[in-house]
Formats: sequence, structure tokens, C-alpha cells
Amino acid sequence: MEAFLETAPADYLKDTKFAVFGMGDSSYVFFNEAARKIDEAFEKLGGERVMSLGMGDDQHPARFDTELEEWSPDYYDNIEAPEPPQELSPPSHLVEILAAGDAKATMA
Repeated sequence: MEAFLETAPADYLKDTKFAVFGMGDSSYVFFNEAARKIDEAFEKLGGERVMSLGMGDDQHPARFDTELEEWSPDYYDNIEAPEPPQELSPPSHLVEILAAGDAKATMA
């Protein structure tokens, strides 16, 4: 990637909007290094940043995706994404609740 960055025009991504979110583990010396490099490269090539770099951490005390859950709403606002539909998906399975004395309840 470095060779490309050295020769690419500074405005190579001038018409490109970008946001980068990386998932990593902060116990690793190169924590989210790929995300950082991609973010820096897109900026260097003239891309338009729509969000600051997000970095998820597998070591987060709550969950690995906590940072993503905090980062995502602003991202969707910044790209003007439509609201997701507020409808439930059809059930993937059906459950029948039987009375304790029902003959079907004793079948195994």
C-alpha cells in the first residue's frame, strides 16, 4: 500500500466519502493498526471524512462491540441513512403452548 500512496495523486479519492471502524484487541501491540492505516491513507488521498476513526476493543469490559454500538448512530446520521423499518420479521418458527393434561404434552 505504501508504494501506491507514494505515487497516487493527492486527489485520487476527492469524490469519495469515507468512514473507518476497526475491531481489535488492545492487548495487541498493533491495536487497530489496519484501521488506522486505512483511515490515514483515505485522508491522504483526498477522501472526505464523514466520521472520526472508530476503534472497537475486544478487551472492553462490557462487550467487544460496545464501541461500534456507540459509533454507529452518528455514522448513520452523517450518511443520512433512512430509518430502519419498524416492523417485525415473520416468525422463524411456531410454538404451541399445551395445557399440562393435554395428550400431546405427554408425547415424547
